[in-house]
Amino acid sequence: MSKKVVCIEDDPDILDLLTLVLDDPEYTMVPVLGGEEGFSTIKETQPDLILMDLLMPKVTGWDIFRKMQEDDSLRDTPIIVVSACNERINSALGTEEQVKAMAYIEKPFSPLQVRASVDRALGLIH
Repeated sequence: MSKKVVCIEDDPDILDLLTLVLDDPEYTMVPVLGGEEGFSTIKETQPDLILMDLLMPKVTGWDIFRKMQEDDSLRDTPIIVVSACNERINSALGTEEQVKAMAYIEKPFSPLQVRASVDRALGLIH
């Protein structure tokens, strides 16, 4: 059975690229354009993994993190942050344990890096 991966991104080109990079029978990709539908999609699909941008208009990745932490069914869902990180964001993130992120992938990213991070998070490689 394929693993469900929700990808939340506000840039349609990056969302298309991530969907293409992760086109694999091992995954069922659920692309979500923008944070507005992000949390409801996560709640409905109960994914095995979430790829998420932090810097999105209106509903940010931070907003989605906070809602997930308040929901027992989502609190432990693995997350990979895919964002244009800078020092301000890196210092705000603190440790990975605080935000329960499996990995941080900085934009621009390597498709191979994304693929390896997703495979590792889903236990497909060690």
